[in-house]
Amino acid sequence: MESHPIHRVAMMFPAPSDDDMASLRESIEQDGVIQPILLWREQIVDGKTRYGIAKELGIDAPFESLPDTLEESQVVQRCAAINLSRRHLTSSQKAAIAVQLGMLDTEIERNATTEPEEGEKPRDAGAAVARQVGTNKGYVWTAKDLRENAPELLPQVASGKMTIPQAKRILNEPDEPASKSRVRGPTVADKNGKPVPPALVGTFVKRESFGSAINLVGQVRKTINRIIEDTDDDLTPFLSVGDIEGCLNDLRRLLKAGMPHAICPRCKASGTRKQHDCEACNGAGWVPKHLWDQIEKEKSS
Repeated sequence: MESHPIHRVAMMFPAPSDDDMASLRESIEQDGVIQPILLWREQIVDGKTRYGIAKELGIDAPFESLPDTLEESQVVQRCAAINLSRRHLTSSQKAAIAVQLGMLDTEIERNATTEPEEGEKPRDAGAAVARQVGTNKGYVWTAKDLRENAPELLPQVASGKMTIPQAKRILNEPDEPASKSRVRGPTVADKNGKPVPPALVGTFVKRESFGSAINLVGQVRKTINRIIEDTDDDLTPFLSVGDIEGCLNDLRRLLKAGMPHAICPRCKASGTRKQHDCEACNGAGWVPKHLWDQIEKEKSS
């Protein structure tokens, strides 16, 4: 089967649930890929899950190409219409995905360059997007606010792990000492299942973004290896695989080192001077996995 890179538009839509993924895999094993995978400028903009399953099973899949002359905003609208109609997404997810795809930006730009007819009210860009994706304009504008002021929360909403109202409560929560702040919005736990203090909720929510970045590093590695496997030319003069692998491994280590794993076992993220003076977490209140493992090993020795 021909190889194609995944366009960022396709990456914006959340992966199917485990049950849906299993059903899709079973269907492809029995009947093959029925719905064509959509390409634009030789990149996959819709059907990345079908493409991945078919490639894994060694099954050919049909492709359909959109005209190269289309603008990206037109491709986004088409893919949004396809995905938002066939997936079971909440209003919060639809609003978040629309903002991630830049649909609101497109409508705002259109309003700025189009004068309303005499006697007509200015067009509400948020309402226009809400009609396109099947949500409400309040959620669309709040999603935009999240993108600008708490970008780590928007992927959580898009994936369905958090609703727009829950993310808005976290966004609006004032900075308070951990001992005085009240728990609002969703309960967030670290990797050990311990509830995260409200002051660190935003930090631990970013964990998903780090995980996505680490997965992207893995995808880049696979793409490079696929290019090398699929070409008969000697790429050595242009591409040092060893250097690239080294850079990707360094990037992966850096991401893991900055990824919150658990509440610091030494200061317990107490919000007091004990946390401020804590040498294990340097006052952050949390530790990455390698430090957590090191502290646990020291305890048991």
